[in-house]
Amino acid sequence: MSSPTNESFQKHLQLIRESPYLTIDTEGTLTHPHSETWGLSASVFGQSAYYPFNHGYGQNYPREMLSSLKEVIENHPCLVMHHAKHDLRALHNLNINPTGKFYCTLQMAHITDENRFSKELSALSTSYGGQPKQMPDVMKAIIDGFGYHMVPVEYWMDYASNDALITEELFYPLLQEFKDQGFDGELWDWDQRFTRMLMEIENTGNLIDENLCTQEYERGIKIMRELENELGFNPGSPKQLKHFLIDELGLPVLKESNKTGNPSFAKEIMQRYEEMLEARGDKRAKQVLTYRGWSKTTGSNYKPYLERRSPVDNRLRTDYRQDKARTGRLTASLLHQIPRMSSKDWNGKLKQAFIDEPERTDWEVDYSQLELRLGALYANEQSLLDIFNDPANRDIFSEMAKSLGMERDPLKTLNYTLQFGGGVNRVSEVFNVSQTYARGIISDYFRQFPGLAKAARYAEFKAAQNGFVRYWTGRRRHFKYKDEYRKAFNALCQGGAFEIVKRQGVRVHEAGLNNPECKMDLTVHDSYRFSIENGREHIYLPEIVAIMEDVASLAPDKLGKVRFKVEVKKWATNNKWNNNGG
Repeated sequence: MSSPTNESFQKHLQLIRESPYLTIDTEGTLTHPHSETWGLSASVFGQSAYYPFNHGYGQNYPREMLSSLKEVIENHPCLVMHHAKHDLRALHNLNINPTGKFYCTLQMAHITDENRFSKELSALSTSYGGQPKQMPDVMKAIIDGFGYHMVPVEYWMDYASNDALITEELFYPLLQEFKDQGFDGELWDWDQRFTRMLMEIENTGNLIDENLCTQEYERGIKIMRELENELGFNPGSPKQLKHFLIDELGLPVLKESNKTGNPSFAKEIMQRYEEMLEARGDKRAKQVLTYRGWSKTTGSNYKPYLERRSPVDNRLRTDYRQDKARTGRLTASLLHQIPRMSSKDWNGKLKQAFIDEPERTDWEVDYSQLELRLGALYANEQSLLDIFNDPANRDIFSEMAKSLGMERDPLKTLNYTLQFGGGVNRVSEVFNVSQTYARGIISDYFRQFPGLAKAARYAEFKAAQNGFVRYWTGRRRHFKYKDEYRKAFNALCQGGAFEIVKRQGVRVHEAGLNNPECKMDLTVHDSYRFSIENGREHIYLPEIVAIMEDVASLAPDKLGKVRFKVEVKKWATNNKWNNNGG
């Protein structure tokens, strides 16, 4: 393989300069920020070429070509990528740092229809009538046997350039859908800025307490073995779990597998069974819950924390995914179910696994009852708005519980069960009561807070009428099936809440509050974590709080009727910070 002629290279550069959109695809490792970038593909007007610079096997192109590509890419008015967060990081590794507008076909596909079966490039391309990714058999054999890094340069040429080409072809019909739904404006501007912010958070990463993770992992494995012996069966086996839940306890079959017709124990179904076990409270039910809790924590948290730390600086780095949750929220690899605070033995120390750097303290800035505040706002439920807007900071759940003659914790559970679209069956399962009694609980709740009932019904009506509901930003949550319409109000609250978290995080970041003295290094639930130099928290925390609580200025006509509040605590503790030196 030889380098392209100077004439052909200059022609491609000229096409790039003339094109309104430049499609980029990169090749290399995915580990960040210490990843390797081997080369890049550029496609314009259907003309695609791969430029290899750092491959270990075969002939790379001269660095002078990289300098020319850097100039045209950094000055191009609009880039197109399929996985922008990864490709922008990969370009940075080549000292190419575009700062202008970009589109991400992965995110565009998710925003225009989050219910798509797949948002992988090959599947999306074929769904729009394009070509799939094309990998030669010999290349696949080398990868399977030795890894991507062992593939010679010549095998990358057609494969990599095809990726950029099919991304370019996919982009145009997606862009039309994007524009038709009204997303190619302010909404996408915020998402671009948020993507860049997430890149910095991911690059920073988090120090992990190796000793604690090792200790908790080994303790969890020991507890699981002891419980398995005591129970006489393996709660991790679907067959044995079915015998215990259905045959012994007599719990109902909530869903059958489409393939086998056997009871389903998928993740969302197991969550409901775990709620039933929690309500029963007998010894064996508690033992099964404990086993499953440790199984999740050891397998999804402590073990990968130890295994996936960077060998370069001992930091754990997650990959925030913007294309998984249907409501638009983030998901994150390696950060499964980090609780705000937990009394559960199996995850009570999870937050402690993330440790402070020397001479720094980690602070969590967390929105207080964000989804409920937004729900009260949508519902115009004055009784709740009055509590939220009271400067005395009254406890919303205690007052709601008092008005219903309930205890605080059961009321809190009921509130979120209903807000997440739960009905009579779910309330019956969660509280281990008859459906008649559950119906009475729900009736009392909505009689006390009628605005919430009206808002939920209206959201369900709009979902049925349009096939989607709009968040306060204009973003949509689409619904394909009739039985999903009941989730519409939850989507408005959950998705709308994250739109607040997203935009306020960007405002904090762009205000210069993510810097060497104050590093934004994690986002979990409705919170951001900041690693701040000791003695500087009184400078940074008040500014962060002021920005994050100033939600109304995002959309005064839509968000101005309720006060939004954040709480600041030292990470992994209940020690709150106040602005009076505390």
